[in-house]
Amino acid sequence: MYKLKMGDKKLAIHNILKALETTDTFNNVAIFKKCVVLFEALRDYADEDQQQQFSTLMNKIFKEELKNEKGTFVGGNCIEFSESTLHF
Repeated sequence: MYKLKMGDKKLAIHNILKALETTDTFNNVAIFKKCVVLFEALRDYADEDQQQQFSTLMNKIFKEELKNEKGTFVGGNCIEFSESTLHF
């Protein structure tokens, strides 16, 4: 938040991504939510690498959260899991 208030959006986004990685490791849902909201609010300022990093992290978390679900439907599509691959 400090870097964002100081106008350094690139470093703020970098810190948000690092915090997201940490919240996943420590399973801190409240901070995770804040980080996702902050990233989405700043998405237009994120470079391609940062956007890819966010997408990769979200896919990893998505897979972990639903790994034990079978035949889960999201947006009309059935999600099937095999090992570490997510299929729509």
